[in-house]
Amino acid sequence: MELYIVRHGPAEECGEGPDAERALTPKGAARMGQVARGLRALECRPGRVLTSPLRRAEQTARILAEALCPDAPFEMCEQLAPGASAAQLVAELAGAAEECVMMVGHNPDLPALAARLLCNRCKADVHFRKGAVCCLSFDAAPAFGAGRLEWHLQPAQLRALGAKR
Repeated sequence: MELYIVRHGPAEECGEGPDAERALTPKGAARMGQVARGLRALECRPGRVLTSPLRRAEQTARILAEALCPDAPFEMCEQLAPGASAAQLVAELAGAAEECVMMVGHNPDLPALAARLLCNRCKADVHFRKGAVCCLSFDAAPAFGAGRLEWHLQPAQLRALGAKR
C-alpha cells in the first residue's frame, strides 16, 4: 500500500470563532491547487481520500481529490482530528482495500504518525509545513515501524514541480 500523508494548507488565523471552523485562506486554497499539480506530476492517484473533520483539512482534501482522483471515495475520519488515536487510525488503514490512500490532517499529529510508521519507537523528526506531503509505502497493511519513506516534499517543492507542467 502507498499512503500519502498531507498537512492542510494555509488557513485563517485563530480568531473568535471555533478552531474547527477555520477555513483555508484564498491564498492557501490557490497554493493547494498548485500543490495538486505537483502531485499530479508525481502521478499521485489515491483510491481513497480521508480527511480530518476540521474545515481547513476538508477543504484541502477536496482540492486535492478534485484534481487527482475525483471518483475516489472521500471520507471524514475522526481519527485524523487533532489529538485522536494514531493506533485507531492505523487499524482503520490496515483494513483498507485500496492500494493507495491519501489522508489530510494536522500538526503535531501527522509528523508523529509518520515517524511511528517509519520507525515506531525511535525518535524521528518529520517536518510538515502547511501543504507538505509525504509518501510512505508498505509491503502489507500499514503498521507502526513497517513503512518505507518514498519521498517527503514541502509545498514549495510541490508547487515547483507543478509549475513545470
